Amino acid sequence: KNAKSALVYKFKKSITQHITQYHAVGYYANVLNVSDKYLNECVKGVLGVNAKHLIDEQLVMRSRHNLKFTDKTIKEMGYELGFSSPDYFSYFLKKHTKSSPSQVRKN
Repeated sequence: KNAKSALVYKFKKSITQHITQYHAVGYYANVLNVSDKYLNECVKGVLGVNAKHLIDEQLVMRSRHNLKFTDKTIKEMGYELGFSSPDYFSYFLKKHTKSSPSQVRKN
């Protein structure tokens, strides 16, 4: 159990450091020298959610923060957070918050 908790801690720390470049579970599993499947298993066991959920959660948190506290354009923000296009950034945010980036900025 402790080894799994330690791995999850390292995973979360790694997300914080690399979220603007990498959104795939596979990248983090590779860095931590474990399989995607094992990483998912550990995260699920320790936190009750899958690994991708933690990555998405971090992206949503940073997106909301940037939308509320910076004057960056939605386009700039999307690219800074590692999205391939402003449209995909908007789609991602809408999927996870039920609001468009401009709605998140207003609320």
